[in-house]
Amino acid sequence: MNGQNARFSEFGDIAKRRTGNDIYKDNQQYRLIVAYDFVGPYELAEKTTRTEVERLNEEVLPIGFKAETDSYNWGGGGPAPIASIG
Repeated sequence: MNGQNARFSEFGDIAKRRTGNDIYKDNQQYRLIVAYDFVGPYELAEKTTRTEVERLNEEVLPIGFKAETDSYNWGGGGPAPIASIG
């Protein structure tokens, strides 16, 4: 922020919740959808999503897996980020 590094814990938190964990099969690929609420400017949400998807694909996910982005909007403002891993 303002050219300085900031810890996420200084302005937000992450909480895990159990959901249906639906895994869909589409064109011989399995798809797991991960969605989250981002409180802040749309442009920052897009940048954060893009950065995390690149990091997942380059450093985290094994060969044969990839993360992609899509957008979905519950109303108002810009679309909420959604990442798909499959």
